[in-house]
Amino acid sequence: MSFLVTEDHRARSLETVPICVRRKLAECGLELGPEQWAGLPIAARRRMVDMRVESARERRSFANLVGWLCGTFLQAPPAQQMEVPAPWRASEPPADSDLSASEWRALSVDGRFAIVEAPNREARHRLLSALTDRRSSK
Repeated sequence: MSFLVTEDHRARSLETVPICVRRKLAECGLELGPEQWAGLPIAARRRMVDMRVESARERRSFANLVGWLCGTFLQAPPAQQMEVPAPWRASEPPADSDLSASEWRALSVDGRFAIVEAPNREARHRLLSALTDRRSSK
C-alpha cells in the first residue's frame, strides 16, 4: 500500500478514504462517502488501495469493482460524478500552483492529485513542503 507522508493513521489503517483511492474514484467519475467507505469490509478497502488505474481498461475494472462492492456490501451504488479532466496526470503543473515543471514531475500521481484538490494556496504550499524538500518562503 502506498500513502502520502501527509496522511494520518486513520487513512493508513483504512478508517478513512486515503488519497490514492480518492484519486482512483475521481478518475472513474465515482465518489464514496465516509459512511459508505466504513461499510465496506477491510479486505475490499485494501483491494481498492492496491488496484491500479493507469489505463482506461484498469479504470473500467476499478469502476466495476467499486460498483460490485457497493451493491454487495452496501446494497447501493456509488455516487456518480461528472467525468472531469485529470489535471494531476498532465506533464505541466496547473498555472495557479506556483510549482516548477521539475517539482511537478517529481511528485507521485497521488501527490499531484492532493495538490490539485487542496482547498487553497496555503494548503497547497503546506502540502508541497511536506511532500518535497521545498522550504516555506512565502
